[in-house]
Amino acid sequence: MRIKRLQLTPNSSFQSIRGTVLAAGAVPDRWRSALLGAAEPHIRWAAGRSSTASWTKAFRESSGGRMAFEARCACRAVSILLADDPIRCFVCHCDYCQRTSGSVGVAAAIFNDADVVAMEGEVLELDPELPKWPGARRYHCAKCGSAVHWVNPDAFPGMRLVSLGCFDDPSAWGLARTVQNRYRPEWCPQLVSPESFDEYPG
Repeated sequence: MRIKRLQLTPNSSFQSIRGTVLAAGAVPDRWRSALLGAAEPHIRWAAGRSSTASWTKAFRESSGGRMAFEARCACRAVSILLADDPIRCFVCHCDYCQRTSGSVGVAAAIFNDADVVAMEGEVLELDPELPKWPGARRYHCAKCGSAVHWVNPDAFPGMRLVSLGCFDDPSAWGLARTVQNRYRPEWCPQLVSPESFDEYPG
């Protein structure tokens, strides 16, 4: 396990993903015209923003009132701002997810990386050094330890997973599937979802 301490700010994090956001085809058509109608003005309104709250306001102003979704850690020091609904939400009951969460599994929302508007706060970047999932990284608040978001390039290329419990309303989106149910404790009831798998679907 390798751990790196990082300080994320809305401006620096935006600069780090600017190439992805402005790449041809990287931004969904449903908000390309509103958010990136003129690429340089979008970059300019990013300058000087000091918090994701400011980014939320700026996003709403530049996108005709669209809502952005924000996830925060338990102490609210780390946040991530997302511009669109997740691809899907799921719960994984595998033994690894149970051990990393200390619970019956992990509940996550999967977002396109292009929908990440800003990240903020001091995080610990954890490299679990998993041979099966090279490049996987988890981002925990350096103060309270909450697992806020993570990436797994092999399993979810071009996507970012965000802990459902870090949103103000984890029920905002329906649960699409549960996976690795063969690891689910016998006393834990089957969660209601359209899809349910004993393994991870290929």
